[in-house]
Formats: sequence, C-alpha cells, structure tokens
Amino acid sequence: MPIYSPHSLSVATSTWIAGVSNTSAATTWTQADQNIGTAAADRVIVIGTHNDGYPTGTDITGVTIGGSAMTQLAELNIVEGRMEMWALAYPSGTTATFVTTYASSTNPRAMHIFSLNGTGGATGVSAIATHAGPNAGGSNQITSVNLDVPKNGTVIAVSYNQAYSSDGAWTGVDLDNRVNATGNQFFEGASKDYASASAGQLIKRDWTTGQRVGLIAATWG
Repeated sequence: MPIYSPHSLSVATSTWIAGVSNTSAATTWTQADQNIGTAAADRVIVIGTHNDGYPTGTDITGVTIGGSAMTQLAELNIVEGRMEMWALAYPSGTTATFVTTYASSTNPRAMHIFSLNGTGGATGVSAIATHAGPNAGGSNQITSVNLDVPKNGTVIAVSYNQAYSSDGAWTGVDLDNRVNATGNQFFEGASKDYASASAGQLIKRDWTTGQRVGLIAATWG
C-alpha cells in the first residue's frame, strides 16, 4: 500500500504593527528604530503611506528599511493627497529605520506598518486595487474596491479622509488603527485573514462625512 505524505497548505496572515506620522516639511522622512514585529524567515513588511499637498500630493521616489529598498505595489492620487503601498521581504530584526524620499518637500506624512507571513517571503500580491472618492465634501463618502481573496489568504488596506470625521465603518476588513496627523486628516490601516476563498470580496471604507477620500487594498495567499 502506498504511503501518502500530508500536503501542507500555506496560510497567509497579516498583523498590523504600528501607525506613525510626521509633520515636518522635508523631502525625506526618517522613522528611526521603529518596531517591526517578530522576526520570521518568511516575513514581509508592508507599508501603506500618505502625504498631503496640493494638487495631488507628492510622489515617493523610494522607501528603504535598514538601507534595503522596498518595492512599490500601488499608488493613488487624490486631490491634495497621495497614497502608496510598498513591500519588502525582511526576515531579521524587531526594529528598523524607515527612510522615505519624496520628489519635493511635503507634509504631513503618515504610515501604517504591517507584518505579512505565509507567502514564503514573496511580496507579489494576489490582487490589488485603488479607489479615489469625490473632491467635494459631504456625507457618506464611500471608497471601495472588489478583490478576489484566495483560500487561506489575507487582506491589507489603508484609507484616507482629509477632513470632518472619523465616523463610519469598514466592510471586508477590520480596523487596526487610525493616525490623525494634523487634527483633521485621518489615515487608517485595516486587515483581515480569510480561511475560505472569497471572489469579488467588497473592501469598503464608508466615512460618515469627509472629502478627498482614498483607498488601497491588496490580497496575498
């Protein structure tokens, strides 16, 4: 009788680590000795970041962790703002220095840091999407995307609201943390692990009131 070895399915998980901000106008932002969570052979560090500025925010020309360059996954221009997502396989250490370089001086800036495990150290996404909401302020400012989430996959998302309110709710992911850099600019990080596959999963941030909202969401698995 043949002997069969059990097949081990990889399980992707994401963990929110920190939300940080900086209000100094400059072309670089150094976040020194930042907590990056537990070291692991397959760990990937994912960041979602935002910067303010008229008319579309400022392009990020590079991000490094401990001197190693991250890879850009997505970018989104919104009126008076810009959002981006970056990733890097980074197995060692529990703290590291992040250096973000911008095409021109900008402020304020904010960043959510996540630890991704279970992809074998691969940074490539299963799916990723962005959505910019309306410029004009008002109620029920919704920004949403639909993504295919693999079985044993995970979702990481960030959303920005320039003003008014932090009320409202997420759909498809759970709020991890909110950064409020200047009193009326809200930048949130959210995530969720999925045991079962979910085709066309709605990922949505419904801000009760706001303006110039934006969303980046990605899946791995």
